[in-house]
Amino acid sequence: MVVIKPNSFAYLTISGNSFTKVGSPPANVIFVKPLLATSEIIFLDCFKSCLTTPKSLNVAKQNANLLSLSQRVSFNLGNWCEGIKEKFDLIISNPPYISENDMKILSKSVLNWEPRIALTPEGDGLGAYRHILDGAKNLLIPNGKLILEIGYDQGKQVTHLLKNHGYKDIELVKDINNKDRVLSASWIE
Repeated sequence: MVVIKPNSFAYLTISGNSFTKVGSPPANVIFVKPLLATSEIIFLDCFKSCLTTPKSLNVAKQNANLLSLSQRVSFNLGNWCEGIKEKFDLIISNPPYISENDMKILSKSVLNWEPRIALTPEGDGLGAYRHILDGAKNLLIPNGKLILEIGYDQGKQVTHLLKNHGYKDIELVKDINNKDRVLSASWIE
């Protein structure tokens, strides 16, 4: 499985089977493996500040190599959805989502492990979602899926953003601790 770092945006173009539902985390792992076997994968590191030091891009390349996916993955630097011309069946993002206030109480083990830019877009923590939702609808095929990791307390807020941007079939998935963790939505023109 490709490991997607928190400051990344990944696109999968699915060949053959369509993506229909996000399940619980164990089901996702099982479901994603066959997709990776037949998909073209584009990994995009999406922060302007990373353009000169693409560390996460190098980590993604190492992961793809370890998983024997290097021949089917292209790696790109960019700023969210800007400059992308292709259409995709599925877009997955694990953007920075921790609010500026929550950063003050975040565990030192997390703060010492990840760079700040990978954890927070500052402000209310929703800035990355606003960028993604604006751009992803132009990149998804009709009925294409957008999957977003969210903060444990952001389900209602991000669902509201999805609805306001015109996404449909919104589904919230809880993590193993029964906390909001993933939102799935469809782009229906």
